[in-house]
Amino acid sequence: MWSGVDSFGRLRRSVVITQWKMTNRNLLVLLALTPLLTGCWDALWCRGDCEASGRCTSQSGYCVATSDQDCGKSIGCRDYGACTVEKGWCRPTSDEDCRKSTNCAGEGKCAVRGAYCVAANDEDCRKSTKCKYDGTCAARDDLRPPSASPSANWAVGDLGCKATSTGDCQNSEVCRKDGRCTAKDGACVK
Repeated sequence: MWSGVDSFGRLRRSVVITQWKMTNRNLLVLLALTPLLTGCWDALWCRGDCEASGRCTSQSGYCVATSDQDCGKSIGCRDYGACTVEKGWCRPTSDEDCRKSTNCAGEGKCAVRGAYCVAANDEDCRKSTKCKYDGTCAARDDLRPPSASPSANWAVGDLGCKATSTGDCQNSEVCRKDGRCTAKDGACVK
């Protein structure tokens, strides 16, 4: 590194760059380390996807799920029941997957439909934290895929519980705190 003053009196710095000579020996070292460096890069590249959604393995430049064990350790399994690997993705495939999730106790989403955990019955909704908080204690009766295709994914907004009873609303936190004590259009309102 060399420092000096330019013609305007400003401090000037130059960085001397040392070039690495490409010799046969250096080329062999680089080739020997390539698989190791690639594996490290793949592990780093997929780390966020691994923790969030169980996609821990790099294949053809994409992070994919390859085992139920990877899915089971993910946030997606813990929160949304996405605990089973299927075609490179983690997703709920049984009611048991959904029942293990925090969304079962929190929102009553304890049954699998399509690729999601949903609130399929009033009993699961009544046991949920959301029932006590916002009076949504009944399962929706409009759970259906957005199209007629049997492989279609479920509309995410239609998967939870709804408020159908003014009594449920009156027993909720939102009634006591916010005055939303009447059931209307699936929610407790003022």
